Amino acid sequence: MTDPGGTLEIFDVGNPSAPTGVGTVNTGGHPSPVAVAGRYVYVYVISSTGNNELQIYDVTNPFSPVRVGLAVTDGIGYSGSSLAVNGRYAYVVNGLSSGNDTLQIFNISNPSAPVSFASFR
Repeated sequence: MTDPGGTLEIFDVGNPSAPTGVGTVNTGGHPSPVAVAGRYVYVYVISSTGNNELQIYDVTNPFSPVRVGLAVTDGIGYSGSSLAVNGRYAYVVNGLSSGNDTLQIFNISNPSAPVSFASFR
């Protein structure tokens, strides 16, 4: 779960009728959207600096999530965005102020060093 104040919140949903917050981490911007794969949480962060980011967190210990990777995306400002993870790739739709959105693909096989290797308009 995310909040516009810049916090990624981790919940234990072992009891779905009563989820319990177990960990938080400040992302430095508005974290939205989020994808989960294995022990990693992938977060598209809308930054107040204008450089939006793909941030990767290791949640092996959900009480203390740790950012392990970061890559700057093509996105600018508060335009729409989407995020999906499949295998060793993260797919990011960047909303651009010009209206010419991009699909950007990152190789995430090494979560501590995500690499943008394709971008399509």
